[in-house]
Amino acid sequence: MGEFSQEWLCARLVADSRDAVIFADPEGVIRLWNTGAAELFGYQPFEALGRPLDLIIPENLRERHNLGIGRLWPAAPANIPRNSWRSRAWPRTAAASPWNLPLP
Repeated sequence: MGEFSQEWLCARLVADSRDAVIFADPEGVIRLWNTGAAELFGYQPFEALGRPLDLIIPENLRERHNLGIGRLWPAAPANIPRNSWRSRAWPRTAAASPWNLPLP
């Protein structure tokens, strides 16, 4: 078996993980959407990348979500606690569902 760089291995682990891995920039634009996110939310990467995170946040919860992200983002990543918080996400094919979202 050949040698693989750590960067390549990490990229493959994230891309192919069955766990949803999503990254949105400070403006709330989705920049990373992996296989697990596609399976969980029903949007393929080409449908989600470059779109607002509102894609998966129910309309009635967007203001509250954005306020919470606004408090967390300036502290990222150094001061965000290493625990999970509960949010609601909107899979393409279902009603809003609670998810535990682990913070980095």
